Amino acid sequence: MNATEFHLPLTEYDFERHFDERFAIEWMQDNWKTSFLFGAVYVVLVFGGQHFMKERQKLDLRRVLMLWSLSLAIFRKLHFYNCNLKMLTKGGFDRFSPLLDTNLSPRCGYV
Repeated sequence: MNATEFHLPLTEYDFERHFDERFAIEWMQDNWKTSFLFGAVYVVLVFGGQHFMKERQKLDLRRVLMLWSLSLAIFRKLHFYNCNLKMLTKGGFDRFSPLLDTNLSPRCGYV
């Protein structure tokens, strides 16, 4: 089988086709202060959780963490395959072609 025989359909998700970039930029510019609130809540939860859990018995989460790590590894490999397939079929590995090609999916990191 040569490279021309191998073809997978490249599809986009519905939210990718209907993404309003101007609205997203305006929303981020109007609500940038909210990130500081979320950061403060996160810090309080992390350090408060450590203080709260200090005297509790440890949980055995080895299997759960193993499944979590395995699922992340599988997702990473699928994403790597998807992005490389799009790069190969939509313009090669040229560094500047993703900036010029607007048909690349945001899932590969090119917006």
